[in-house]
Amino acid sequence: MQGELRIPKIAGKIGVYIILVVGAIIFVGPFLWNVYSSFKVSWEIMGKQSLQLPTVLTGVHYIELFEAIPVAQNFLNSAIVTLAVVSSNLLFSSMTGYALAKLRFFGRDFLFIIIIATLVLPFQVVFIPLYILIARGFHLANTLAGVFLPSLMGAIPIFFFRQFYTTIPTELIDASRIDGCSHFGSFFRIVLPNSKSALITIAILAGTDSWNLFLWPLVVIKDTHKFTVQLALTLLQKQAINMGWGRLLAGCALFSIPPLILVLVLQRYFMESIALTGLKR
Repeated sequence: MQGELRIPKIAGKIGVYIILVVGAIIFVGPFLWNVYSSFKVSWEIMGKQSLQLPTVLTGVHYIELFEAIPVAQNFLNSAIVTLAVVSSNLLFSSMTGYALAKLRFFGRDFLFIIIIATLVLPFQVVFIPLYILIARGFHLANTLAGVFLPSLMGAIPIFFFRQFYTTIPTELIDASRIDGCSHFGSFFRIVLPNSKSALITIAILAGTDSWNLFLWPLVVIKDTHKFTVQLALTLLQKQAINMGWGRLLAGCALFSIPPLILVLVLQRYFMESIALTGLKR
């Protein structure tokens, strides 16, 4: 009987592993192909040998990449945008989430509903009004500030922090208030130090999202010296028709390194925070 009961369990585990392996191949396969194809000679990238490993390893495409575009400047521009978005969301979105989770004031729940309702609005709906506001209202067209300003706070980070802070015992905050802490003191001395996993999770989400911004910077930025890495790839794509696809693949591989490192290093905290968010102690 025990042997008969184990067979369905083993079959179920094997099925799960097969699904996970297939899913991993689907998601990781294109990236791995991009990486090893960037080291191929040009005539091996396309055609019958496109899926095969390179017969000769070459780094010429990376040399051509640095000659074609200002890679260091593009990295710096994207880093500025990413750091501004991440730091702002970690501070202001966390404060907003704390207020919605722990403070009682008139219209709190209605305000939270309005914030969540903005998630159903496609970006295209607010695209034109937002551009008019940035370009004519703040005069930030063709600036990096115009790129990161609309992303300094977001509904998803606010929702995430709000849900996470519901897991922190209110008694802990009340005790700090009795000891003389203000709301800001309770937040910065009690709540924020206990929010490491949530902060890291939002840093990953906001960081990868801002690093991969394309449409909004494409509209705002006109000066090529202010291009982010994603806009730099568009220049390489235009050149690929005549110059080959090698430097474009090299650019994709190189520009993927920062978010990849970020996720790999901090994935443990990401999974921990996802497991805690939405659960009440």
